[in-house]
Amino acid sequence: MRRNSTHYIRFITVILFSVIYTVTALAHTSCQNHSTENHLFGKNSIIDIDLITNMKKLRKDHSESKYQKAILIYRTKQDTTILNTEIRTRGNFRKQRSICNFPPIQMRFDSVSAIGTIFQGQTRLKMVTHCRTNRKPYLQNMFQEYLIYRTLNIITDSSYRVRLARIRYIDKKGRTDTIVSYTFFKERSRDLAIRLGGKTLKVKRVHPTRTIHSHMNKISLFQYMIGNTDWSVRYLHNIKIIATDSKRLPIAIPYDFDWSGAVFAPYSEPNEVFDIKSVRERVYRGYVVQDKILYRNIRIFNRKKEMIYELYNNFELLTESERKQTLKYYNQFYRIINRPASLKHNIIKEARRYNDNSAIIVGLDHDL
Repeated sequence: MRRNSTHYIRFITVILFSVIYTVTALAHTSCQNHSTENHLFGKNSIIDIDLITNMKKLRKDHSESKYQKAILIYRTKQDTTILNTEIRTRGNFRKQRSICNFPPIQMRFDSVSAIGTIFQGQTRLKMVTHCRTNRKPYLQNMFQEYLIYRTLNIITDSSYRVRLARIRYIDKKGRTDTIVSYTFFKERSRDLAIRLGGKTLKVKRVHPTRTIHSHMNKISLFQYMIGNTDWSVRYLHNIKIIATDSKRLPIAIPYDFDWSGAVFAPYSEPNEVFDIKSVRERVYRGYVVQDKILYRNIRIFNRKKEMIYELYNNFELLTESERKQTLKYYNQFYRIINRPASLKHNIIKEARRYNDNSAIIVGLDHDL
């Protein structure tokens, strides 16, 4: 009897352990799957946040870029959520006080505390901020760059997603005035690669012609559309290379568009290599591709034109003058790609050959 009782207890114990193990494993798997869902970039609605930190220390940090503690508060119609986080300044050019008096920010999350929030699954995020406080043109520049990311999302899903936020920068000691502004978060390269079913490649000297030709041509046309020359595939300058299949060529995905003609930021300067007097002057930097690839991509741009213009027309934070100026600039692009003579003169004849290494980036002693 005692032996049977012992066996019975052992049997019940094994069953209970199995049930607990299964439930725990399922919960863990569910949590993992849930955490990979990109809540932050799943929508385009504007979020409201407060960032509380030592603002004086943050704005003085122009070299060491050390993380400092911060509290992030975001509000929805239903609830208010408080997250402990860390932030630091990032970048190079815009960290110079002579250029911007407010730095770009990198945010780091505690992944556990972010569970159940719109930041779930995030560990580090780049915040694109206004360059100068209380200067409306600089805020418009930020909106313009945000819309460029959204425009590229319309052209291709193989692009970085962004999320705009109204933000209050609050000094935790109350020594400086609260700054009310806007910012936008940019999707992490790791998350972009996962979303596309691939991984990022950090190796340099990947020649543009050794990426998927149709996508590279699409990106080259897009950079020409927004008037951007500040990029390089071979030196990973404002470009990420993502491999989605070991048997296929990788793809090049651009970011950082604040030096483009469409943004027309006060600090942007034309690259002297291209013999242009303004960043508003377009230079086609793509390579020669088959005609069918070029014309297929032109059809994509034409098909997406109405959606792109609707994006700008419905974005109420952009001033009317900025909107008109940008759409007029895009109209020039559409005239070029849809007029055979202009297309041949500005793009087809300007497309670079494989051995063309004549262009360089100012500040980098390398050819492109």
